[in-house]
Amino acid sequence: RDGVVISKKDPGTVSRQALEEAINSFKGASDQIPPAYSAIKIGGRHSYNIARSGEAIQHKPRSINITGITLVDFSLPLVKIRVDCSKGTYIRSLANDLGQKLGCGAYVKELVRTRCGVFTLENALTLDQMEEAFDRGDWQKYVQPLDYALSGWDKVVLDEKEPQRLLDGLLVSIGRKPAYEGEFIRGYNKEGVMVAILKYDEAEGLWRHEKFFQY
Repeated sequence: RDGVVISKKDPGTVSRQALEEAINSFKGASDQIPPAYSAIKIGGRHSYNIARSGEAIQHKPRSINITGITLVDFSLPLVKIRVDCSKGTYIRSLANDLGQKLGCGAYVKELVRTRCGVFTLENALTLDQMEEAFDRGDWQKYVQPLDYALSGWDKVVLDEKEPQRLLDGLLVSIGRKPAYEGEFIRGYNKEGVMVAILKYDEAEGLWRHEKFFQY
């Protein structure tokens, strides 16, 4: 592995109970400082390129939310943790912060993304598997409809005139305000086809289309 070892500590004194207590302290909303070696851009340059050039980087904290964090395996010096988190959470930073809290240091040896929204590792296919499906002619069974990726969002059925109003750049009322700041809602026509992604316009008190799909 690349890099220079700058410190070594013995994690042998860390108990399972201490680790679980430390892990649980990260659950919920918090501010996290991203790692220097990340794809965040600073002045048009990727952070990892700046770090590799030897320049010092200090990212500003970012709001994250860890909805679930569980100790899966405790076999010092290695531990396995499962994390359910919001977009923008850096697991490398989480490992570093956990090591600092325990006083023994920590880093990520292996990282596997098991889910992203509704997409799971269990249902994923390799490129080779997709090529085989194309050769067999049954690739369609692996293709999900457009709105599948957004199925975690609320939906609303528009009346007969509202899709055209949205396409014309006009705003519509769906009978409610956003449940939270920045909420997006799926808009469907009477035939059950998703025609738009809606976003609330605070100034007008109505919803506009963030994206419109031809149908």
